[in-house]
Amino acid sequence: MKNSIRLTLFIAFQLLCSNTKAQMAYSICGRDLAITPWTDIRLVNLQNGKSELLYAEATKLYELNSLDRNITETILDVITPMGIGVASCAFDAKRNRLYYSTMEYADLRYFNLDSANPVFTIVQAGLIPGAGFGKPETQFSRMTIAGDGMGYMVNNDARQIFRFSTDKKPRIEALGSIENEPSRNDSLSNIFVNQGGDIIADDANHLILISAMQTVFLINLDTRKAKYIGKIKNLPEGFTVNGACVFNDNEIMVSSALSLSGLYKVSINNLQAQPISNSGIKFTSSDLDNGILLSQQAIQNLNNYIESKPLLKPIEPQKTEEEISLGFYFSQTDKKNIQLVFSKDELGEFQITLSDNNGKTVLEQKADISITSLQVKLSLNAALPKGMYYLKAKHTASGHIYLKKLDVN
Repeated sequence: MKNSIRLTLFIAFQLLCSNTKAQMAYSICGRDLAITPWTDIRLVNLQNGKSELLYAEATKLYELNSLDRNITETILDVITPMGIGVASCAFDAKRNRLYYSTMEYADLRYFNLDSANPVFTIVQAGLIPGAGFGKPETQFSRMTIAGDGMGYMVNNDARQIFRFSTDKKPRIEALGSIENEPSRNDSLSNIFVNQGGDIIADDANHLILISAMQTVFLINLDTRKAKYIGKIKNLPEGFTVNGACVFNDNEIMVSSALSLSGLYKVSINNLQAQPISNSGIKFTSSDLDNGILLSQQAIQNLNNYIESKPLLKPIEPQKTEEEISLGFYFSQTDKKNIQLVFSKDELGEFQITLSDNNGKTVLEQKADISITSLQVKLSLNAALPKGMYYLKAKHTASGHIYLKKLDVN
């Protein structure tokens, strides 16, 4: 009888610990509560949105090491732990590390959470050749630690997936490209044009990818095939999904890098979103993780849900990486002229919004994209001051949001 009581208490204690851990998550946030750059690390309570600042990039009190022999002491002296900004992160509960990748180096780094002072380590840089801040296809915007104990990182257009170990002698392996599972032939279900976002894992070789455009995919790691599940509903205007983690057996928590609307929990059963009761300060979040795995029941529920909608538009084979980068690309930019070329992702009316680094709207303009490769000139009243800007093009019919950064020198 006593042994039975002890077993019951032990199980209850384990469940309590698991629930407590699931209530917390690590988040990469805007510096000093600004929208960008995403360089601060916070520990967030998912129940009420309250957070604790663990690291602020502005401080010089840190140690930066490198396991990559190509990175010399001279290079270490001129780079910072979080770079221009962090694209993704993954919490390794076993070693109490926060792995992450910066936006300009196509790299893998980690933050030692056990250290009294901030200690960072670069595992390897240049995983994708020619990496750069202005090249979204070289950025790993999705990362997680899966049930096999390995880390997985997926680049923006899902054409590059890497696996890494977290032991003393880390191994990094390129696995190739994710492929679309043959199903519907529309832009909603094509993983290559549903960029950004985050991934979470289960313990049976599956990843759930949620794109910035709020679309959800189930990826089988054995085959690297992606199955379209559906689109999250009820998120506020301008809420790009950039971070995701498991909240409980039935819900996922999501965050946004460009919205100050707070955290939202999403039901696994129907992809309906609702805000958490937030009593903490509002911040943007480019990534979110707590190391919790999805249950097999949650995967089954997602499979049961798969959305059924009519085709939006057949997709023609893409000719260049540039055409699918973010729905549009710049053909000309300077302080007085911004000209865009829209690719083959979608036709129809777009609402174009240009915002500055503080989130202030500089320009709003509508454009009717009736043919592919149509050029659109933005009508600026005056030259733009030097700084970072964000260009958003929202498709009126589908709600798809395409984002691109613009650095004015």
